Amino acid sequence: MAAAFGNEVIYLQVPIQPLVCTCLFGQNLSCSRSSINHMIVRGKNEAEERLLREKHVGEFLKSIRTKAGLTQQELAKKLSYSTAQFISNWERGISLPPTEVLPKIIQLCNTQPRKLADVLFGFQEELLKRQKKQLLGYLQKKSGR
Repeated sequence: MAAAFGNEVIYLQVPIQPLVCTCLFGQNLSCSRSSINHMIVRGKNEAEERLLREKHVGEFLKSIRTKAGLTQQELAKKLSYSTAQFISNWERGISLPPTEVLPKIIQLCNTQPRKLADVLFGFQEELLKRQKKQLLGYLQKKSGR
């Protein structure tokens, strides 16, 4: 079962104990308690992931951009983006720059490829550690061990 919230589709588990959930837009959805918990956990995980992206990648990108003496608008223009919103999104952890843009960022911000790679992999490693911890907790809870 899928539920749409704005432009986002969230896939839910098959309902076990039907409830009626009202989303922000007043639409009634049939879902289970476990589905509701799944949505809450997913939202929490997404928020944590965004904060990790901001902490690891966003702050690094902002620091190399400012050290290079570039504004968000200037960097966006040099990367052929129409607005600075793309750069802002990266720095706030909303999204990551596309892989094909990374070499240009390295050149424009005068940084070493190794530094950027270390930052990106550091983010991924931290994310995987958190996911492993969540999985382990789930497995222990469900298996009783």
